[in-house]
Amino acid sequence: MVKYYSQLKPFLINENIISLEGTIADNHIRKWAMVEIDDENDNLSKFTELEILILNSNYFSFTHTGSAIQFNSSFQKSIEYLKTNKIQIDERYPRLEIMHNIYRPDVPLSKEQFWIPIIC
Repeated sequence: MVKYYSQLKPFLINENIISLEGTIADNHIRKWAMVEIDDENDNLSKFTELEILILNSNYFSFTHTGSAIQFNSSFQKSIEYLKTNKIQIDERYPRLEIMHNIYRPDVPLSKEQFWIPIIC
């Protein structure tokens, strides 16, 4: 994505950066950086190396406000909420973090959305 970012700018739905995290084996994860693009545009066919991902799952979402260092605390509270309410995480689907274009990891008022796949 980084390789094509400037060329993809005209096709972006927004300027948010999405971090996608999926489990590939015990204690191993794979992370990707993504952007949302308008897939209705015929000019995208020239980007043959891009991967298209369509997510078809239910997600629990929360917004973390604070620095990146404080994120783990918010994440743990969300996991506890799911466990307390007997909501099961769906490990077949990736987790998502959406960092808006104004996101700065060291700024205490930064916001990021985190999406956890769940089984309903």
